[in-house]
Amino acid sequence: MKKIISLLLVFMLILPTVGVMAENDISITIDGKKLELDVSPIEENDRVLVPMRGIFEELGATVTWDDATWTVTATRNETKIILHVGSKSARVNREDVPLDVPAKIIDGRTMVPVRFVAETLGCTVDWEDATKTVIIKSPVKTALQEKFDGKKVLFIGNSFIHYGRTVDTVNKKYFTLEERQDTKGGFYQLCKANGIDISVTNWTISSHKLNDLLGPNECSVCKTGIIHEEHLTDKYYDYVFFSPSSAESQNKTFLEDVEYIEKTFKEANPNVEIICIGNVGAYGYSSSKYVWENREELYKAVEEKGIKVLDWGKIVTEVIAGTRKVPESKETYTASTFIITKDNYHPNLLTGYITTLLAYCTMTGESAVGQTYNYISDATLAPTFDLPGYVDYYYKNGDDDTNFPEILNSESEMKGIQMLVDEYLGKKDNKNMLDGKKIAFIGDSNVYWGRVVNGNSKSVHEQSKRENNEGVFYQICKANGAEVNVLDWTWGSHGLWTLFSGEPCTLKGKCLDLNHEEALTDKNFDYVVIGLTRSETDEAAMLEQFEHITKIFKEANPNVKIIALAPAMIYGYNDKDTVRQGTIDNLKVIEEKFDVTIVDWGRIVKDLCEGTVKVPGATQEYNRNTFVITKDNKHPSLLAGYITSLMTYCAITGEKAEGQPYDFFFKEEFASTFGIPAFVEGNYANAEETTMEEIFNSEADMKGLQQLIDKYLAEKPYRK
Repeated sequence: MKKIISLLLVFMLILPTVGVMAENDISITIDGKKLELDVSPIEENDRVLVPMRGIFEELGATVTWDDATWTVTATRNETKIILHVGSKSARVNREDVPLDVPAKIIDGRTMVPVRFVAETLGCTVDWEDATKTVIIKSPVKTALQEKFDGKKVLFIGNSFIHYGRTVDTVNKKYFTLEERQDTKGGFYQLCKANGIDISVTNWTISSHKLNDLLGPNECSVCKTGIIHEEHLTDKYYDYVFFSPSSAESQNKTFLEDVEYIEKTFKEANPNVEIICIGNVGAYGYSSSKYVWENREELYKAVEEKGIKVLDWGKIVTEVIAGTRKVPESKETYTASTFIITKDNYHPNLLTGYITTLLAYCTMTGESAVGQTYNYISDATLAPTFDLPGYVDYYYKNGDDDTNFPEILNSESEMKGIQMLVDEYLGKKDNKNMLDGKKIAFIGDSNVYWGRVVNGNSKSVHEQSKRENNEGVFYQICKANGAEVNVLDWTWGSHGLWTLFSGEPCTLKGKCLDLNHEEALTDKNFDYVVIGLTRSETDEAAMLEQFEHITKIFKEANPNVKIIALAPAMIYGYNDKDTVRQGTIDNLKVIEEKFDVTIVDWGRIVKDLCEGTVKVPGATQEYNRNTFVITKDNKHPSLLAGYITSLMTYCAITGEKAEGQPYDFFFKEEFASTFGIPAFVEGNYANAEETTMEEIFNSEADMKGLQQLIDKYLAEKPYRK
């Protein structure tokens, strides 16, 4: 009987479903181009299903099918989707996501829901009913992706590069250029995690000097008439990373090799950037234990040629010696933390990550802090990255010999390693560009209610008492290593003209007769963030206000940058549901006329609440109560405050929102400021009214919101 029931279930899954549209009625376009599929899309329960391989591969994902379990697995960058045929939920990374329609097998083909697939991969999806067309638009590329997509990178050297898996280990000594394309090593994985589609060539062989790998002569190691350069048939690269061997300084040809590398690759591409990667071999960690006594002199000569030197060997040896500290570390760092005990000189996976970070951050200018390292522990990337297997093979006594796996599993230790890389590179970088900067937040309760700043009593008038180091914006800066000076110049119910009229305040309350403009005795700020209020409805008056405010702060600091926050209230999310069209129309005007950066967080709220956009990979529902408290039906929630703060931070620094912190919401020390349960209890009739807390607790949803922020900052929809 069980066998008959099982057969019936299979039969039902394979049969076309009642209500499915006729073939060829539905078409799919991706970025305006029609998607040609060998099996036509079908519609079921108002959801369109398409062949799995066609849609996933067209959107840049790799896809596999497990026939034994009827499971589809698709991966693109850091997004992994698992769909089981017949299941009403999918697995996105570590979250279960409900499906309106499950994947099905129809006429022998696996069909998947196109909207779920596309939106999970960061695309936007629209339906044109008149033509029965699903319109998919790819994610807008970040400035980083635009700059580095398609770039060609070459790594030249020996086992000091590939042992730590900056590039994959290739044992074959004789090879063609095609055989050396690397899509498995750490550098490729880090680029991929940042959405950069890059080409990496691995020209590394153990025990080979630079003049063995390049040059017109026979290889001194292989000694079989092989000339490796003859196989490097394409020498056009955008970036060339080379690493000398431990014997390089002994044969005194290092600088000659560097000149040859420079000449060879600049002939093919005059704009190529060439970078030297140092190693621990120069510090005595080699089979011969030879120390390059002249390494500083050699590296200086290389830098004088305009070639950067990334000496990870210096970082590692100084940490081992205790002369350089990993910030906020609780671990003990020894030679075996960085170097395998099998031979006591080759780098391990942690050292390889440091090398990879140095190369990636030098190429992109990005900060090391916040960069992923998850790929090192990703079992799907074995055997390139097989952490347990690596330790067993390269350490004589396994885990007893080293603590580097524990460090890889410690978020605080890895952040310290990343900070160490930034420190070595000698930069505060974008994420720390706000360090020491003065930032004023000006406006009304739409700024402080969501805890962008913590808010002050109206009776606190002195500027010195309104410095704010508790709000969400401050916490984001602090988490990125920037110690900022934040001033909270916000008062509930106050429009901009009330705050900067130059006259005594006439609003009822504890600030009565206070001249807010005069009370702001120090107007010298690096950034002024202005929260628009619902009183800014008259177009001409609003422009007059911005002209006046801009003049005040630019007189104090001609280089001040001004940011305007466009709240959800102007889009009708207020107690009167009134759309402030004059304010909306003026966003583009003030941006262009007064050189103001617009942070249109209200538009994200509006579009999510109206269902015109979706949070990629969302597990929760989004509605008005997600972003607006029910206590008064107008003020922003903590989630809205986080979106505002993060958009402001990213608009100023140019950083991506994806990957930014939000863990401070859960810290006990901040419970009174922005503890989520307390906020819900104080601002909602009951917890069931909002999904805000569930969203904060969902890694998939928070990542999706961050991706959405990146999209809106790039597209600037208020301009349209």
